[in-house]
Amino acid sequence: MVLTVPFDGFVPALERLGLSRHAWLWTVAGRTVISSGDLDKDILLQASTEKARKKIETELNDRGIDWTEGRWTRDSDVEELPTTSFWISAVAYKSAEDKPGLWVDATTTPPAAGEVIEKLYQEFKAKGVLGELSMEDFLKIAEPNVVVLDPEEQLKFATEQ
Repeated sequence: MVLTVPFDGFVPALERLGLSRHAWLWTVAGRTVISSGDLDKDILLQASTEKARKKIETELNDRGIDWTEGRWTRDSDVEELPTTSFWISAVAYKSAEDKPGLWVDATTTPPAAGEVIEKLYQEFKAKGVLGELSMEDFLKIAEPNVVVLDPEEQLKFATEQ
């Protein structure tokens, strides 16, 4: 049996069910699943939250709950989280149009700003947009501005109201 509760109800449910005061934490893409189980009782207790991982750890420690990295699951009974985090890169640049250009990319590893510009430049070259324009001239003309959002920054944007 799987019981899913809000994060704030995890510790009271743990106590009510008589489960071990040990939890397993598994964080992917800014969301943390907190789980605990008892095979003999056939109980899996879980909660999830987008709170900062350090805050979750502190809250559990303050309530006397030990924790370990990991996650209880029961085959398809538990919603799967994405297994990959993404870094979103955006480049604003001067374009030939009346409005600025915007190029967006996503990667599974954190890119450096120079790598993002190089990827943009190579894509534009491959599409024939730049002709024979060198990287140096492209940088002078386009005046690109790079922004990279890591998974936690994306989560902040998604959850701010």
